[in-house]
Amino acid sequence: MKRFCYLLVSVLPLFLHAQIEIEIVEPDVVEEAGEVAAPDAVDHSVQVANGPEVDLLHFLNGDRLSGALQGIEAESGLVWKHPDAKEETVYALENLKQIQFKAGTADVEDLLKLARIELTNGDQYRGRIVRMDSESLVFESPLTGKVTVRSDMIHSIRPVAGSNAIYSGPHEMEEWEQNNSGDNKWEFKNNAMYSSNHNQIAGMNLDDLPEKISFDFTVEWRGNVNLQVGFWGRDPKNVNQNCYTLAIQNSYLRCYRNYNKIGRNDLGNAQVREQMQDGKLDVRLLLNREAKEILVLFDGQMVARWNDTFDGEIKGDAIIFGGMGNTATKISRIRVREWDGEFDLDQSEKPNAMDQLITLNGDVFAGTLEKIEVDLLHFKNDFAVFQVPLDRVSEVSFSKGTRAEPRLQAGDVEIFLPNKERMTLQLTKLDNREFTGSSEATGEITLLKKYFFEMKLNPYDDRHMVEEDGW
Repeated sequence: MKRFCYLLVSVLPLFLHAQIEIEIVEPDVVEEAGEVAAPDAVDHSVQVANGPEVDLLHFLNGDRLSGALQGIEAESGLVWKHPDAKEETVYALENLKQIQFKAGTADVEDLLKLARIELTNGDQYRGRIVRMDSESLVFESPLTGKVTVRSDMIHSIRPVAGSNAIYSGPHEMEEWEQNNSGDNKWEFKNNAMYSSNHNQIAGMNLDDLPEKISFDFTVEWRGNVNLQVGFWGRDPKNVNQNCYTLAIQNSYLRCYRNYNKIGRNDLGNAQVREQMQDGKLDVRLLLNREAKEILVLFDGQMVARWNDTFDGEIKGDAIIFGGMGNTATKISRIRVREWDGEFDLDQSEKPNAMDQLITLNGDVFAGTLEKIEVDLLHFKNDFAVFQVPLDRVSEVSFSKGTRAEPRLQAGDVEIFLPNKERMTLQLTKLDNREFTGSSEATGEITLLKKYFFEMKLNPYDDRHMVEEDGW
């Protein structure tokens, strides 16, 4: 598709400056309003948890109380009914930690068939995308009804549930194999993996990995980062044997191959001091096992490109994370998918001004998402404006330099669905049927309570942060 775009531009007369449109497919027109139509594809990697038999109320001092939530008002507090109490009890919100809801009646699996919209703060919403432009995105779902989200607060969208992901997570530590036990191992909290001790290794085998893959994740750290990332490994609990290893250490990158019969081969190193200033990186590894080629992108910018010229082959299918220092390290937004082997080098020149479009067949384009309407995504790069049907789009990730993040607000709560996806909102009211709240990203919003799995109150209280975030 890219080569076609280049050819088309090269034959245009020089005096033409009109916008070029390449129409890939003309889908049937659909009405904007009406019932939510879910795509057929299902993200089978999503793990759905079961709720408790009764509501459970947790206090910040460690106490716990079973019973039934009657309602919450931001001003007056939480009303609770214990089965052994004659009357309801009102609790001040500032002393509460979380509520675990008894299993709801909603069909969460149907919700997970819808598009996934991830915000810059890690919140995730599911729904059918109605339209999008530079100002806002409109979606609708059985959970939320119709919602308008600020475009600049969207990190990425995945229009087709599951799309072409070989793996998307993490969901829980049980899906990962670890080299240690007890306190010296990775932990799972809030849709992320945390490491805080030396030599903590977690990995998983992904059967029959394609020869060309895109391996994406977000890493955050406190102090000096010391992370090793293994790929095409044979042992998911070993990041330094029979695999390729990328070492991210302070302001340097090193890549090497560990091969039993030959030993360790260094492929090269790179200085990345400028990219390491914020304590957070979106990492994309474009890997071609057949050509023995490794491309490393930080926040959309290519920072290293290596070719393995040594003899021998690495044939494993494991991906591995090694927390090698005593620095607190967080890994989230892990995604492995097939890649077409093509990469537009121009995108490395202006990473903060470019969105990335990935189609279901693995094509990657750098440019700008202009709009979505009538189930067509309009995308512009240096050569053309072209249209792609939403059901052919795997993911759009938006340029980091043009994003904003919702501010933390007093009265915020974190609402979790059974698959652990999270929404952060300032609470106004919760009754037996629905939650009413707001955020900078969505404005006022109403959610149906029957979908809730858990709600965390006072999420920024130090007692939460020390115990749960590990920072």
